[in-house]
Amino acid sequence: MEEQLDALTRQWNARQITNDLFFKLVPGLEQTITRLRGEKNKHEAAIAAKAAQRDTSASEVRRRWYLPEEEGGFPISVKRTYIRSALHAATRSSTPTYWTRSGEPTDWSGARLGK
Repeated sequence: MEEQLDALTRQWNARQITNDLFFKLVPGLEQTITRLRGEKNKHEAAIAAKAAQRDTSASEVRRRWYLPEEEGGFPISVKRTYIRSALHAATRSSTPTYWTRSGEPTDWSGARLGK
């Protein structure tokens, strides 16, 4: 996208395209670039958070859980993330599976699983 914006700007500077066309196309490209940068940053942050969580031992989590933030304790957002992932794991692992007469797995509502 950035290459497209650069190419469009070069064409406009060289007077190969009109002002109307340039100013019509640029806002859309800039919005797309901004959205993609945001998605990239969010993805990189999620990867870093998972790596940090994976590399933190249970005893370290326990120790930092009760410390104030000023002393290296977890902020409330990190605590919420730990709780959310623990609850997600607990609810996903305890969801019952039922089997139909045809041998297909379903959940409690009768929705088919696996396909």
